[in-house]
Parts: sequence; C-alpha cells; structure tokens
Amino acid sequence: MLLATFGTMTVNTVVLKMCAFFGGGEQYSQKGWTLAFVCLMIAFVVLNLITFFFCKERVVDTENAEGARQEKGPSVIKCLKSLVVNKYWLLMVIFLFSLYFMMSTFFGSAYYFAQYVLGDESAYSITANSLSMAQIVMMFITPFIMAKIGKRWTGLIGMVAAAAAFVLTALAGQSVTLVVACNILKGAAFGCSAATMFGLLQDSITYGQWLTGVQAVGMGNAASSFCMKVGSGIGTAALGWILDAGSFTADPTSASAIASINVACIWVPVITCVIGAVCRWHLIWISTIKRLWTIWRRENGRAARRIPLTTTIISEIPCSSCKGHAVTTLTRCSQE
Repeated sequence: MLLATFGTMTVNTVVLKMCAFFGGGEQYSQKGWTLAFVCLMIAFVVLNLITFFFCKERVVDTENAEGARQEKGPSVIKCLKSLVVNKYWLLMVIFLFSLYFMMSTFFGSAYYFAQYVLGDESAYSITANSLSMAQIVMMFITPFIMAKIGKRWTGLIGMVAAAAAFVLTALAGQSVTLVVACNILKGAAFGCSAATMFGLLQDSITYGQWLTGVQAVGMGNAASSFCMKVGSGIGTAALGWILDAGSFTADPTSASAIASINVACIWVPVITCVIGAVCRWHLIWISTIKRLWTIWRRENGRAARRIPLTTTIISEIPCSSCKGHAVTTLTRCSQE
C-alpha cells in the first residue's frame, strides 16, 4: 500500500506534464492523453512482469511428521459455504466494495473539482499530492497506533475522520488552502484505513476457519479482490452517470455541473465512509467476544482438532486461569 500510494502521487504529478509534452504543449489533446497513457501502461506491464518473474514464494508444501502427504484442501462448495456464513467476512466485503467505489468517484472527479469548483486547474497537483503525502506519513505511524488501540479502532477512527474531512471540504468553498488542509486530513484517515483493511480481512477469514473448520483463505481473498474490482468498475461508471445527470459535457461551468462534481467528489465519499465506519463498528461489537470464547472452550477440549493459529478477530479473550489476564490467541494462556 505504501508504494502504491507513492505511485499514485507520482502519476498525479507527471500525467498532465506528459500530456502537454506529447500533445505539443496542449494538455487536453487526444494525442497527448493517448500517448501519455500508452507510456504509463507500458511501464505498468513491465513492472508486473518483473514481479511475476522475480518474486518467489517462500511457502513450500511439506510432508507431515509421519511422512504422509497433507490432506486435500476443501472443495469450492465448502469454501463458499464457509464464507457465506461468516458475517465478518461479508462485512469486510461490503467495506472493500464501498471503499473502492468511493476511490473511483473521488479520484476520478478530483481534477474537475480543482478546475471548475476551485477555479484553478493547477491546484490539482498540490491538492492530490497533499493527500498522498499525508497517507504515506500516516502509514509509518499506524503501527504504533495499532499497538495501542488495535486494528479495528484504528480503521474505525480513520473512516470517521475521512467522512468529517469530506464534509469540511464542502464548507471550504474555493479556498485552495482549506481544501489542501482537508486533503491532509483525508490522507491521514486513508492511511489508517489502508494500513488495517487487509489485516482485518485476514482476521475475518481466520474467524471463519475457527467457526466452520474450513480453511478458505485463498477463496476468501480472491472473492474479496473480485468485489474490490467490481466496486472500482461500478464507481467509474457511477462517476459518468453523475456527471451526465449534471449536464457536465454540455456546460461544465453550469450550476448543475458544479453540483454533480461536488456529489461525486464529496458526498458520495461521505456516504461510503459512513458505510465503512458502520462495517468497522460491527467488526468490533457483533458478538465477537462471545463467539470466540465459545470456540476457544469448545476447541480446548479437542486439542487434536484445534487450529494452531496466532491471529484473532479481537485483541483480547478473557482467561479464567489467571485472574483478569487476557490472551490474544485461541491457544491456552501462557500462565496456565
């Protein structure tokens, strides 16, 4: 996520300069945009090929102590059933879908916001990069925050702060300084969310494994990734629909066009951030402690079937053997 944010910031900085270079000094010519994105896509393909050929997996299938091969993994149907009954994974899917939907509408309309709402297209770079820089800085800080309050609270605070920052942007008017300040807050909030979302996704998948006994890590991640791409695609389409509803193509400076830009760049993100905050809230409070404690007691009596994992859905599970001490795994407390 850190390098992805850095890449976003780099593209935000150079894309208009590339368009002007290839367009003979004109930033908005078809030739300029076409050649600029051909170059960016070539770089994208090359970087992906480098990853494919030079990134090696360190996980190797081994035989167990008796020399027998590992059991065959669960079927696709079992994995799907395990995911469908896992409401925490479903909450994370909703969260990721809404987040990527928001990213498409927000980042897709950010340039129009600078050009037509702020009235200064040159402000796009500073407004976009202020967000990215704040997100990068926050990603270095979030491990210390998570060590104090955990992933869930960190992510929840991030989504609430992001919603507040978007509302403040609506009140900033045409002040570039205030918009930059709001974007710094958004970047910090996105940093909290980005640093925790995939960890929470793995926690929800692990919870499903404890709940059903089916290991659906691969399908859980693949299905979540699919939902993110669907959210991003529908968000891009929604941006077009919103701008079209405001007659943006006919007159981008009209009141209806400006309103449509504000909807795409401010109010859609507010709604999706609220949805994300609700999902994060329920990840904390919906019967999690009771469920994990029930599973711990059940599996504690059947050690042979217990799953030896070290990541939990919550930060603390009460232990009756050590008077208030809390364990963070589904194994026995170290003081027992």
